Amino acid sequence: MQCSSEFTWLIDSTAMPQGGLTHGFVVEFESEEDRAYYVHKDPAHLGFVKSLDGIVVGARVLDFVPGVY
Repeated sequence: MQCSSEFTWLIDSTAMPQGGLTHGFVVEFESEEDRAYYVHKDPAHLGFVKSLDGIVVGARVLDFVPGVY
């Protein structure tokens, strides 16, 4: 599996409310199979998600394909 990631700060603006969210992450995958592995089987990702239990409140996940609207 190959993926790249980028850490992004969300804009803090009353004109663009984020519902209390302060951080964003973008992870790009080479294929749908790579994304499915990451979400459902990758031990590092699953461990990271579990480690946030009770710490992170209101997490959001947004899947998208660039150029597809």
